[in-house]
Amino acid sequence: MFRPEDYEQYQWYMYCLDADEELIKGFAEAMEIRISGEELKDYGDAWYNRREKDLFYLFRNEEKDRNAVIAVYFYAGVGDENDYCHVVVRCRKEDAPKVQQAFRRFVETAEDLYEDYNMDFVNYVNDPYKNWLRPYAEKYNLDIDVPEKPPEKKYCPEEYQQYQFELRTVDLQPELIKEIAEAMRIRYGEGDIKLHQDSLDRLQYNQTSFYLLRNRYVNPHAVIHVEFYRKEGRPKEFYAKLTIRCQNEDAEKIRQIIQEYFWKQGIVKKYRREPDFTNYIDHPKQNWLKKAIEKYQLDVKGIELKA
Repeated sequence: MFRPEDYEQYQWYMYCLDADEELIKGFAEAMEIRISGEELKDYGDAWYNRREKDLFYLFRNEEKDRNAVIAVYFYAGVGDENDYCHVVVRCRKEDAPKVQQAFRRFVETAEDLYEDYNMDFVNYVNDPYKNWLRPYAEKYNLDIDVPEKPPEKKYCPEEYQQYQFELRTVDLQPELIKEIAEAMRIRYGEGDIKLHQDSLDRLQYNQTSFYLLRNRYVNPHAVIHVEFYRKEGRPKEFYAKLTIRCQNEDAEKIRQIIQEYFWKQGIVKKYRREPDFTNYIDHPKQNWLKKAIEKYQLDVKGIELKA
């Protein structure tokens, strides 16, 4: 019988290249999971195929404990040339210190990784919203025990506010996105800061780039969308459109965050105006999120795509 209190579950959002065979081998040794050389080679080659399809790997010792697993989900970053993966380790309590040590050892032996990944070791084993194993068990029909799926949250426009701001890219810093994300209960870490910078870097070769932040399991309808673009006729001028669709209960806090940021960064003085908190959620022509959904084929619900 599966007892969540007997397990620890750690999760990391990583670049594919960082989640290599050595990391998996270290976890496997800590959990007494045998992985053959052929399996490791297949895993090590996996990220080369990442643009063709999503890839999922599951390692465990079924004889010892089918619920103690190492899971890795490779996927192509949305609108991003860099590729990412989710690494999940669910281990028995007695193996947790060895798993933690394996991750510390892996990160500390690579100097360029030391600042990239947290070592807080938050336990997600019984979290119905943030437990990544739950959607993977459903998608891949895995024979493992996971928290029950939470009821799907229905989208009601009257429960949301949608704010939109156009800024020069230099004026839209990750520190603002981080504060907004935290107010909306969207986790924001080093990987997201990299995503911001990588998306901005792509403007050197592309007309536009974007990224989308949300917490699908808390509220898939509350999102932060950032689109970077070049001004038409001014190829060296880079701008950003920031769109925030938040629940009404979070709106006041988000307005306060933006107001303070605009004054602190001198944006009010530079643009000669205070932030405009018009709600664009039902605007027929100026809803940037609707346009982004159509342009980038985003999987965001609640907006009918009509001409």
